[in-house]
Amino acid sequence: MGYKYLYTMGTIYHFGDSYGTVGKLQNKHFVEYISERINYDYNMSGTIPGGSNEMILNKLLSYLMDIQKGDMLFFNFSFFVRGSYYDRDMGEVVSTNFYYNETSYTLDAKKDYVIDIITHQIDYNEDYNRRLFHQFNIIFKQLHLRDIPIYYIFIVENEWSDTLLNYGTKITFPTDFLTWLNHNDYHKGEECHYTRGIQENICDYVMEQLILK
Repeated sequence: MGYKYLYTMGTIYHFGDSYGTVGKLQNKHFVEYISERINYDYNMSGTIPGGSNEMILNKLLSYLMDIQKGDMLFFNFSFFVRGSYYDRDMGEVVSTNFYYNETSYTLDAKKDYVIDIITHQIDYNEDYNRRLFHQFNIIFKQLHLRDIPIYYIFIVENEWSDTLLNYGTKITFPTDFLTWLNHNDYHKGEECHYTRGIQENICDYVMEQLILK
């Protein structure tokens, strides 16, 4: 299967949006299955249903002091068109997913300033993501120098997504991850976005691309 077991215990820190979860059911995500196979602890506190990549970055920053050599990081990055903004009524930073559906491309916001923010996010999407992932790159470089492996999945891809990160290992699929899930009938939404009972299948596929020492 392309992997061997590790006997030195570490922790897999899992960051992501809702594709990093299986909902409220007691079933396991494929990253948790990976952690079991290589004898690692699993920490999914960095996953944020509905979260943006900017919110994932903030989660990563909050865990930097806890991550040690021997640990591993796994990212289920969110949609590039998803961002974050300060909601004046809620008094907090929230994801644009609250009003904008990234798969149907529909915007449902009655607040003019929110519409303007989301429209700007969409119109200047490459600029936003290049600036955001430049920050990821700085942190990933420091983690790389500490010999901490990083793996990531882009839920969707485009003509510039492969140039966003210089560090870490991208898990690749014949298409982007979302299309691959749909093609394999893995996207029925029975476990959050996933089809029930397919997490070990995804685990098998992903583990073929892990570089284990």
